[in-house]
Amino acid sequence: MKISAGIGRKNERGQTIALVAASLVALLGMAALSIDVVTLYVARGEAQRAADAAALGGARMFATTSFATSPSSFTASEICASAGPGSSSAVNVVAEKTAAENSVSNQPAAVSNISCDLTQDRNPRVTVTVKRDNLATFFSRMWSRANTSVSATATAEAYNASGENVAVEMTGVKPWLLPNCRSAGCATHYIDGSGMVEGGIGTTIRLDRINTAGAPAIPSPGPLPALVDFYALNFISTARACPAGISPSCNLGVNDYEDDVSCSNRTPVSCGPTTAVSVRTVGGYGTREGTRCLIHAFDDALAKGQDIFPPGGPPFTVQGGNNNPISSVRGTTNPLSHSDSIVTVPLYAGTSSLCIAANNCTLPISIVGFLQLGITHTIPGAGAGTPAVEAKVLDAVGCKPGATGGVSASGSSPVAVRLIHQ
Repeated sequence: MKISAGIGRKNERGQTIALVAASLVALLGMAALSIDVVTLYVARGEAQRAADAAALGGARMFATTSFATSPSSFTASEICASAGPGSSSAVNVVAEKTAAENSVSNQPAAVSNISCDLTQDRNPRVTVTVKRDNLATFFSRMWSRANTSVSATATAEAYNASGENVAVEMTGVKPWLLPNCRSAGCATHYIDGSGMVEGGIGTTIRLDRINTAGAPAIPSPGPLPALVDFYALNFISTARACPAGISPSCNLGVNDYEDDVSCSNRTPVSCGPTTAVSVRTVGGYGTREGTRCLIHAFDDALAKGQDIFPPGGPPFTVQGGNNNPISSVRGTTNPLSHSDSIVTVPLYAGTSSLCIAANNCTLPISIVGFLQLGITHTIPGAGAGTPAVEAKVLDAVGCKPGATGGVSASGSSPVAVRLIHQ
């Protein structure tokens, strides 16, 4: 019997179309799922960035409130609470606000949990978890109606290196070099010989600049504020970041020293001997003008638009002045944040003169620590007197002699804040 070859081929007709159709369905399904997977990965990355920012913002409150230096002055609930959203503790409030300034899949990031570790002396930590529910997916809903969510966790710490075998490196310090003395004859200090904070937190001091060669005045007993003479500094760099907003009394560009007072010089200043700065004894006037620009005050004295530091503490607070560039801060009393009046200055050892002639000195300067100050106001000079700056001592970090390694801090606090990768 003869069989036609065409009959078998007829039975196979249309198979290619079916295979192509099935393949297209599979390919489209994989493409659809890949779009949703990429969406989830992007949202996960956004959640991680929000968690990192929230943890750093919360840990910064450990630094700016002096908790990392004086934890016994606080109750646990004042500074940080292990809880869900809505706590009134300082770290929690800032962490939630910072998270909300970031977005996850086009919505403000929300904190789902905060955990505090206050057991480590001078090294408190906060862990923040950010979660985003009900993420918009495009195709996976065809297979499942389950809630799609992403979450991320970050841990940050404030690290006070006082007494540790770690040298501190600061950027953004003010060009004011103060003696490490807080009583007559330098009997007591801010930083002791081992690099630990000895005292002085919460006191008020008056800073007078030395304009000619001479020994600085050491604070004398009596009513506060104690009078302290400081040396003006030259930085090796003129790279600066200036305060936000428009100050009513700014006149930038007059001279480097005044600009370094008004703005934030980016020259790193480290513990121990440093060549990043030199003492300035002549020229470059502008302490009063630069300070008023920095704190957004339109005149000398209190209540001229600048922020206010209420009595008491720690914990310290600040009340936003009418000229604070952040409108939501004006008139409110909060932990130490969002204030250009909070600055850091270096300390040097000894009571002797750093200059022996009326000119700029290039002698080596040894930094023994850093002070965090809250500037309250400027004071005009009397007659031929030098204008002064009054400030409240908010915190301190000491340098252990011979410390190796290093930790970096910047901005208004000498206490370093960093992410911990666990």
